[in-house]
Amino acid sequence: SYELNYSSDIDLIFVYSDDGSTAGSGQQEKLSNREYFIKLAEAVSKLVGQPAGESAAYRVDLRLRPHGRDGALASSLAEALRYYRQSAQDWERQALIRSRAAAGSSALFERFAEEAERYIYRPEVSITEALASVRLAKQKIDRKVEQSKTGFNVKLQRGGIREIEFI
Repeated sequence: SYELNYSSDIDLIFVYSDDGSTAGSGQQEKLSNREYFIKLAEAVSKLVGQPAGESAAYRVDLRLRPHGRDGALASSLAEALRYYRQSAQDWERQALIRSRAAAGSSALFERFAEEAERYIYRPEVSITEALASVRLAKQKIDRKVEQSKTGFNVKLQRGGIREIEFI
């Protein structure tokens, strides 16, 4: 199902098609596509994640992007695919299994998804190795939850939605 769980955050990855630059207009100078899409990613993230009225529309998590917190808010298609091919951790690749387009060019998302699938389902990784990687990711989360001692966490503790997702 594509429904969010109660109080789910959304993990956003901003991908643009190619390097290049904008046309610029009037008093606005040309910007590189990278600069333009980083500014757009900042604006979109703020718009959907900023509290207004009762609360924000969504809690936005941008840490799944290539290079996590150290990475640019937006990546070219080639840059994103290079990251998922060469540098991404297994859990980052596995998180892409449930990805889908939320806005923008569906054709660009299809290109991204088709290429990224090769790095998610890699023939050189056995089922045993893939499952071991999932188990390791779950164990890391469990250790972090145990250390936090902030009371019961319905999402992350035993029987929670995260455990169901891992199963």
